[in-house]
Amino acid sequence: MFYGFYALLLRKETFFHLNRIYLVASALLSFFIPVIHSDWVRNLFITQQVQHTLSVYSKPLIIYHFKPIEESHITIGQVILIIYAIGASILIAKFIWQLVSLKNIIDRPETTVPFSFFKSIRLGASLDKQGVIAAHEQVHANQWHSVDVLLIEAIAIINWFNPVVYLYRFGIKHIH
Repeated sequence: MFYGFYALLLRKETFFHLNRIYLVASALLSFFIPVIHSDWVRNLFITQQVQHTLSVYSKPLIIYHFKPIEESHITIGQVILIIYAIGASILIAKFIWQLVSLKNIIDRPETTVPFSFFKSIRLGASLDKQGVIAAHEQVHANQWHSVDVLLIEAIAIINWFNPVVYLYRFGIKHIH
């Protein structure tokens, strides 16, 4: 829902700093909304009425008799947990590999592509308009854009199964 609001109303706006704050804040807020257990939040939704209505008006038309399921040592929850852990492990390994690769690029004496990572700014010697590019990269360093990217990457590792997280990742990278 948060990303839909961004995509429909904010994505084409030129308030990059506010869009950045919105994307990061909404990604973090998405983790905290499910744990809110206030009465006023529960009363906003009509779930209790729907449950009551369904229990009053639902009468079984056909009764099925199923054969009992044999006991298994592995539950569906365990299978889902294993799949989740495998996916998260693969993404953690990929993330560590990317950080090591980035460190190797930062340690090189010469680079052809300008970039910044936290306060480290690298410019290519053969680039035109180095002053403009240096100022641009300095803004990235001063505003800690690397934190946004790392935060969204961490959220993507945790929620790798959710396709919306990849839209958030693209949105943050597009803003930067």
